Amino acid sequence: MTDEELRLWWFLGRQTPAKWRRQEPIGRFIVDFVCYEDRVIVEVDGEQHVDNPYDRRRDAWLVAQGFDVLRFTN
Repeated sequence: MTDEELRLWWFLGRQTPAKWRRQEPIGRFIVDFVCYEDRVIVEVDGEQHVDNPYDRRRDAWLVAQGFDVLRFTN
C-alpha cells in the first residue's frame, strides 16, 4: 500500500463507524477499500489512472452492481 492508502486505511478503520475492507475482490476486480453496508468503494490511484478508459469501464460495472465509487489521486 502507498503512504496515502495507509493513512486512509487508518482513518477509515478508526474514525468512521462503518466496517471497511481493503484490497477486496468484487467480481473480476480488486478494489482498494469497500464498505458493503453503505455500498461505497474508495479508490486511491496514481496519475496513470486519471481519465483511464479501463477505469471508466470498471467503475461503470461497479456502479451497475449498486456501488458508489469515489476515486482520488494520491
